[in-house]
Amino acid sequence: MTRKFFNLQFAALWSAFSSAQKLPPEKQDLYWSRLQKIPEDKFYASVCLSLDSCRFFPTINELGDAALPPKIVTVRGRTRFISATIPWYDQIDEPEVWKNKILLLEGPDGSGGEYERGRNQTREPQKINDSLPITLRKLTRN
Repeated sequence: MTRKFFNLQFAALWSAFSSAQKLPPEKQDLYWSRLQKIPEDKFYASVCLSLDSCRFFPTINELGDAALPPKIVTVRGRTRFISATIPWYDQIDEPEVWKNKILLLEGPDGSGGEYERGRNQTREPQKINDSLPITLRKLTRN
């Protein structure tokens, strides 16, 4: 996206929201630095959606999410398929960058990263009390 196009869209947002009148000029540079890689057509749609639905001046994240909604991606890992949600700021990067981020979930040995290890713990089987009558034993197995 070009800076000129961004400035026009930002001006539309600025004029539509009364709370934006208090924004310092440096804020526009901050928005530009974070949103400049979004394609023009997607950013235009994001501004239109924000004008229609926001009560207050949209944040950088709200504009980014409106332009590039979170995407669920499934990537083949070394030992299994891995699904992950890619936020707008990672969608701007090259696909190989975020595919590598997803593969980090798998861990170096394929047994799962730190997050996955906590989820894969198995429970000890429950012991059955044989001293109870058969009908009560069936109820206590669960």
